[in-house]
Amino acid sequence: MLIIPAENSVDWRKPPWVTLGLMLACVLVFLFYQGDDDRKMQAALEQYLETDLLVLEAPAYEDYLEREVRFEERQERLQDLQEFQSLRQDNEEVWQALALLTDRDFYQYLQDNESLIWTPAERRYWLEHRSAV
Repeated sequence: MLIIPAENSVDWRKPPWVTLGLMLACVLVFLFYQGDDDRKMQAALEQYLETDLLVLEAPAYEDYLEREVRFEERQERLQDLQEFQSLRQDNEEVWQALALLTDRDFYQYLQDNESLIWTPAERRYWLEHRSAV
């Protein structure tokens, strides 16, 4: 849907160059800048699963969501927690990995608390492999 705020119909003898330029810029950004996002996400997902980061991060993610619900009183995360627990029970590794990769707040939580969550060997492994993803 295209909405052009104009009191009168568009006079194509004097086209709205700025609007057309903005539309063209949006299309170019979508096609060239974001067009490769699916391939990048697929590559990140494959690398994440190959390096077994899910084994390290899944328990931490469940704990993180429980803390969000209990201590931060973020009840909207309760559904995320229930869905993630269901994915773990069903052994849906791809969907678990996707949830972990796309939760930026969780990644920040891991960076802030890595020394509390994992042993030194696990921390080194996580830092080495997660930064590449």
